[in-house]
Amino acid sequence: MKKIKSIQTTLATLLLIGMLYACAKVPMTGRRQIKLFPSSTMLEMSTLSYKQVLDTASIIRTGQQVEMVKRVGNKTATATERYLKENGFEDRLDDFSWEFNLIQDNSVNA
Repeated sequence: MKKIKSIQTTLATLLLIGMLYACAKVPMTGRRQIKLFPSSTMLEMSTLSYKQVLDTASIIRTGQQVEMVKRVGNKTATATERYLKENGFEDRLDDFSWEFNLIQDNSVNA
């Protein structure tokens, strides 16, 4: 019984150390997060998901709402890039590729 308790304690300790090691600080909020995947994997997954959405969605390409989405998106991108540069996270911008689209979708979205 002592051996099982010892193994459980060791595994719990290793898990805790692994979680602490895998934690990363989010530059925009300062909060800590568990990093289960490398950034490169997350980038690949998000790019694939984005492409799938664009392939299946009805994208609105012209109009006042499209211009508003792009204008607000560009302001958000500029502010985000400025913040990251001013706070020593400029290296995180390497994989950023800003794109703003308005999608026609009648489902309820909060």
